[in-house]
Amino acid sequence: VRTAVLQRIMLAYSQSDHVKALTAADNYLGVAPNDLQAYLIEVLYRKQAAEDPKADAAAKQSGLDQAAVYAKKGLDATKQPAPAGFTPEQQKAIVDVATTTFYGAIGEAALNNKDGAAAVQAYKSELAAIAPDKLATPAALQEAFFLAQAYRSMTPPDYINCTFYATRAAALAPDQFKAQLQPTATYCYKKQHGTADGYDAVVAAAKANPNPPAGFTISPAPTDEDQAETLMAGTKDDEIAKLATGDKEYVLQYAKPATKAKVWDVMKGKAVQIPGALVIESSATAVKVAVSEGSVQDKKADFTFNLKPLVAPEEPK
Repeated sequence: VRTAVLQRIMLAYSQSDHVKALTAADNYLGVAPNDLQAYLIEVLYRKQAAEDPKADAAAKQSGLDQAAVYAKKGLDATKQPAPAGFTPEQQKAIVDVATTTFYGAIGEAALNNKDGAAAVQAYKSELAAIAPDKLATPAALQEAFFLAQAYRSMTPPDYINCTFYATRAAALAPDQFKAQLQPTATYCYKKQHGTADGYDAVVAAAKANPNPPAGFTISPAPTDEDQAETLMAGTKDDEIAKLATGDKEYVLQYAKPATKAKVWDVMKGKAVQIPGALVIESSATAVKVAVSEGSVQDKKADFTFNLKPLVAPEEPK
């Protein structure tokens, strides 16, 4: 009787009070340690609380980590025999939902913690557990996009797989989501290849395959220094001032010293506007700014502007 009552309490609270539902799920798991409904409640509600916009970074990671702990226990529970009264079909249905939910929670916790390798493993396992005819649904494509982000966050980043999965998500997603997904796909492709040349072939492969087909690759880009030098080799001295701000920034960051000097001689002493720049950190003496497309996406400063100290006006006599 106790087991049945604890289950009913958990299910009742799950409809009205998520905080009390978690306590009830803990109590129920004490007598039914392999119940998948309880693990789903633990994982989903802990994730939901962690994703609250009001939660600070530490609270968010802590909540996601707790959800991941229950998710790992839940994965073990999916391997247990079906409870009494469950048909094989009913058990398979809940196991399928639970498996993808649990791997997704583990992946989110790892990705938020910048553990790219663990996130990749979790999201790949999640996608492998989704039925083939469901891999093009919006929910599955969202997880494919998270897998792309996980590949990008690895050390070093895996831009080939990032490009493939982000491209698949962007290419097959409903139109209202394409604009949010495409920039990551484009960024990873250009980081690997250097230009947008040949990207149509990636789109075709990603649309046709849920995972990179055998032999899929993207030829590497020239080095940043090579690209900066090539840019300047095709720019006449009297055209340097007309270069886009992003191109000037790229040359100043990566070109050889003599090439950098040519660009700096044109810029110094003049007002410069940097559209789309992102302030990462500021103080009374310096402003750190992300200027390039990649730095803005990664929220990492690639330029520091040192400020002259402010001189206070003299007190009136």
